[in-house]
Amino acid sequence: MEFEILKSFVLALPVLPPNFFIMSSVPFTIEDVYSSLAELEGVVRMEPTGLTLEFRVMDAILHMLKSQPKEVRIPWTDLEEVTFTKGYFKCVLHLRARAMTGLSSIPGSNGSEVNLRCKRKYAPAAQELASNAGMRIVEHQLRALAALNQAAAPPPG
Repeated sequence: MEFEILKSFVLALPVLPPNFFIMSSVPFTIEDVYSSLAELEGVVRMEPTGLTLEFRVMDAILHMLKSQPKEVRIPWTDLEEVTFTKGYFKCVLHLRARAMTGLSSIPGSNGSEVNLRCKRKYAPAAQELASNAGMRIVEHQLRALAALNQAAAPPPG
């Protein structure tokens, strides 16, 4: 009975077109990278397969030494949650991965978590990104649960 309810709920989820989440990217910074010797600046955007972070690292003193831009893709299956916190001057997008390896390629990450600070003027876009990312994460969790239940269900008959 529970399986039928879950299956009907998952099947009722709309299949969103790949270009559904076309939105502007949200600029962010991560301070105190490499023991406060560097800072990271970049943009985060949502794609059908997960979140994409593009960033570069620069020295914290003169801001003259900059690395080449790097791109990190985080699939929905690797993310546990994406939350948004709004402060007086800055906002924070908090990413938490299911495993420590999910965010290990991002300088300034703390194990399986990373805080992306953004300016207050980008708060609406960051809040929308966190909300949409949360829906996508839950959608992938429900689909995985339905597939697991279907595989474990006895054959009809």
